[in-house]
Amino acid sequence: MTSGADARTSAYRDLVAGLLEVRRDTASERFDAEVAAAQHDGRLDERTAKLLRWWQRESVRAITEHACRVIPPTLLALGAAEDSAMEDTDVADSAWARAAGDSLRDQPVGVADTPAVQPAPVTSDADVEVPPPADLAERRGRRMLLAGLTRVTVDG
Repeated sequence: MTSGADARTSAYRDLVAGLLEVRRDTASERFDAEVAAAQHDGRLDERTAKLLRWWQRESVRAITEHACRVIPPTLLALGAAEDSAMEDTDVADSAWARAAGDSLRDQPVGVADTPAVQPAPVTSDADVEVPPPADLAERRGRRMLLAGLTRVTVDG
């Protein structure tokens, strides 16, 4: 990862952790009340109550840590996928324009400026030669979003 990606990952991690920290955990509150009631009624001894509370809290901490590790790199991957999709669309648009003989000067508003291509006139659809796709291995590598996520580690 680049240092920019590291900074964004760290910021996303802080955001996710903060959001999880400020939530009200009503299920844990209910759990504590039920354990306290069971202790009060003599259905649960103190040692078992402490053990149950410990593992309930560990469960919450584990899911919070999981979210903090998984969500930030996923958000970065989504951003990278969007950038890649935009690039792929530009490449496809240029390929179609070259193959169909269209002038790129008639692009819709918002499409990046690309030098106009002056292909030979096309007389029929049968004469349109569609160029082969770009290197498929390169494009496939950019699209394997999930493969890299399992190897990303976030120090915290």
